[in-house]
Amino acid sequence: MHRLCLLAVLVCACSPRVSVTPLRAVPGAPRPPRPVDDVALLMTGSPAGATELFLLKAEGGAEPRRLEALRHRAAELGCDAVVITSNVPDASTSTSVTTSTSTSSPDGAAPVQSTQYATVENHTMGYVMGVCILLPSAPSSASSAP
Repeated sequence: MHRLCLLAVLVCACSPRVSVTPLRAVPGAPRPPRPVDDVALLMTGSPAGATELFLLKAEGGAEPRRLEALRHRAAELGCDAVVITSNVPDASTSTSVTTSTSTSSPDGAAPVQSTQYATVENHTMGYVMGVCILLPSAPSSASSAP
């Protein structure tokens, strides 16, 4: 049982979490899920005429897996593409702190000095945000008869 719990914790810690915020109602009937390979990742903005449906945000997990997590969620939502709006990498900072104190002894002897060292580390988890879109329909290839 303990091994199963440990495995569940490790899996959760490694997979990005994707939150979904609706931007507008899906036009027409709800869209069926689509194959992940059919969902495009766009880095330069929405094409003209695209309909923005959902804001997606992937957090946690390994950095390279966040883009793929957005793509999988967009496929589940039936979107044609995800336009990446932010890609913030993980960041770590380290600060060293030194404190010194000097105390005089009551008998007049030399002062006693004390120095303490500490390192403060901060890790900020990055994230990827994107907008789940529907691409404009291709013009009909049927031509009208004269």
